[in-house]
Amino acid sequence: MKKYLIVLLCLGLCGCATVLYKEGVSPEQFKKDAYECRYQALSSSGDNIFLMRMMADECMEARGYRKQ
Repeated sequence: MKKYLIVLLCLGLCGCATVLYKEGVSPEQFKKDAYECRYQALSSSGDNIFLMRMMADECMEARGYRKQ
């Protein structure tokens, strides 16, 4: 249960702090990419929220998204 609360907190913070943009991407595709990157980051980072955030951002950047 604690792990899920940490994940929800992290996802909330990730959504507020960084705006990612990729021209020509639909909202549905963005949601799919973000979900996949966050899932992959969560699977690899354990309980380290900061590592999860960094890995999710790197995944999105690898898919062509840029921070604004």
